[in-house]
This record gives sequence, C-alpha cells and structure tokens, in this order.
Amino acid sequence: MTTVVLCIVDSARPTVAASVPVSEPPKAPQPEAPIDPVECRLRLLDHIDHFQTQIDTRLTMLEEQVAGWYWNLVV
Repeated sequence: MTTVVLCIVDSARPTVAASVPVSEPPKAPQPEAPIDPVECRLRLLDHIDHFQTQIDTRLTMLEEQVAGWYWNLVV
C-alpha cells in the first residue's frame, strides 16, 4: 500500500500535513503468450513419435510372447 502525504493550505491556518493511504490499482490477469504454430507442430510430432515407439515396442513384445507360446505348443 502506498501512502500519500497531502499538504492542506488555508490562509488562516498554518500548513498541515495529513497522511492518506492510497490503495494500488487492482491487478488484472496477464494474457497468455501467443502460440507458435511451428513449435506446436514440432512438439506434437515428437509426442506422437515417442508414443508410437512405445506402442511398437509393446507390440513386438506381445508378438514374441505369442510366437513363444505357439512354438511351445507345436514342439
């Protein structure tokens, strides 16, 4: 909070200093930064690539398990 000192002058009275508290203006929310479409696209492609790699790894593991079970049944 900021304090402002006012000097009140009256010809019949001496100068008087009064302390009056002044509230700060309300703080409004700041707007978000604009979205960069190129950066957004690159992040999305990285995200897709990451999860596609995870899915491929899991599918390979499942295929190996199924193939192992199959060969155990055949032998």
